[in-house]
Amino acid sequence: KGQRLDRALAALGELAGAVGHFHRLTPAVVHRDLKPSNVLRDRASGQLRITDFGIGAVAAKASLGGESATRGGRLLSYLRGSHTPLYSSPQQRAGADPDPRDDVHALGVMAYQMLTGDLAHGVGADFGDDLRDAGSPEELIALVGRCVAQKAERRPADGV
Repeated sequence: KGQRLDRALAALGELAGAVGHFHRLTPAVVHRDLKPSNVLRDRASGQLRITDFGIGAVAAKASLGGESATRGGRLLSYLRGSHTPLYSSPQQRAGADPDPRDDVHALGVMAYQMLTGDLAHGVGADFGDDLRDAGSPEELIALVGRCVAQKAERRPADGV
């Protein structure tokens, strides 16, 4: 249990730092489909790499004016529905505009999965018990709970 916790904390710190970097750009780049299959480990350096920023990049480009207003608006409305339900926030599933807290929600789900070793399920009502069973400290359980909060304003503002 202790080894899984140490590895998960190291990976989560690295992912949160990377995602947070993109959240702090102007405009913020929100990945919109953060999930384990979009995270790769660089064999040479051992670093984690977040891939498939396609949705986030198109939204940022349109926000910067790189697309015409009509085409940009159309692209953004198409992309609002692009996500993986297991990792997406309630706001994202409802079609809300991109928000860094959508990625924070996905990080919370990934944290739960890494800490429990169960990649098939998301966070349920008894997630705290699952994390305690996996040997997670209370502070970490509380952080995961804030990350996956139903209301966006209860989540950390970004990945950092």
